Amino acid sequence: MKKTVYLIWMLAGILIACNSNIDVEITQHVTPPEPPAVITYNQATGSFGGFLLENNSAYYTLDLCDAANTNVGLRITAFSSVPNSFATFRCDEGAYTHATSYSARTFLPGTMSGGNASGTYLYDLNTNSRTLITGGSFTVAFSNNVYTFTTDFTGVDATTGATVNDIKISYSGAIAFADKSIIENASYTATGSPKFKSSPGPNSWSGMFEFAQTGRYRITNWSNLNMAVYCNFDANGTIQINNKSMIHADDLYEYYFELGYIEIDNNGFRTITINLDPVKYGYLVHYNPFTRVLDFSGTLTVDGKDYEAVVGIAGWGKTSGDPEIAYSDFYANLKLQLTPAVTSSSAGAVMLHSVDSQNIKMRSQSSKQESLQYK
Repeated sequence: MKKTVYLIWMLAGILIACNSNIDVEITQHVTPPEPPAVITYNQATGSFGGFLLENNSAYYTLDLCDAANTNVGLRITAFSSVPNSFATFRCDEGAYTHATSYSARTFLPGTMSGGNASGTYLYDLNTNSRTLITGGSFTVAFSNNVYTFTTDFTGVDATTGATVNDIKISYSGAIAFADKSIIENASYTATGSPKFKSSPGPNSWSGMFEFAQTGRYRITNWSNLNMAVYCNFDANGTIQINNKSMIHADDLYEYYFELGYIEIDNNGFRTITINLDPVKYGYLVHYNPFTRVLDFSGTLTVDGKDYEAVVGIAGWGKTSGDPEIAYSDFYANLKLQLTPAVTSSSAGAVMLHSVDSQNIKMRSQSSKQESLQYK
């Protein structure tokens, strides 16, 4: 009887082992991945780059690194709200996202051009490698003159194109921003539409854009006429044409850089109204530091009607005191593409045009609007 029982149990064990409908669960302990390490930097160098008033933003760059190895670090190019002046500039608090809109609380993604990185990127000068930041965000906090930057970036290796995730970097400390907002000396190529003279001026020409003195830029060879004009700039980032300082004089005329608008009657006569106050009409010259374009285009609203802004040089009669000639044509949609000049090791103070080195003759900015007429 005992043998029979043993046989039944043996057969039952064989049947269970061979039954394919029975699931056998095998578990294995897996160690979860560790969170990405946060790189903490202890040195920060900031630069205030200037204003983009049309985008209502100011841009800055920031280099974060370890003081013991400054060849390795993070460059951030980002945008904050427009301050009253450089002296009151402070990075906006909050989250910054990647964009190319130049809007406040955004940062420029990293790009490569001609072997050089720009925007936001990691750099290692020891190995000449770059990681371009293409996604993610960073946050800024500010308290008691101490900034705290934390990043959560993604990017790509600039050499291999491999994706790099979880780029987490932090910095906490004071940041002193240097003012780099003055436009550097550059050659330029101008393009615009001559609108006024019967024999139109050139559509394009070249010259130099230069820092003339505090608060003033000089533009040489205006309209290819070997005469310089001037723009004023201030601590608020505004650039305006200087139409109050005489730029040249001869026996008959005194010449001024002018802002105006043109009207054409039914007979084809063109009348330009000049001697306009740029502040009154809200006219600004815009500069984009990323494209390096100085833009003179704009719209003037006069008595409820919109006109295309034009700029050029007019000659005022020494005897009459009135504008008598359009020395240059007057240009609409004028843009200067700047190319930074190579500065020699001996460069020092910029040599000033004669009009800068003497008492500049100023005219009163009256409310009277003067006119020239051409057909």
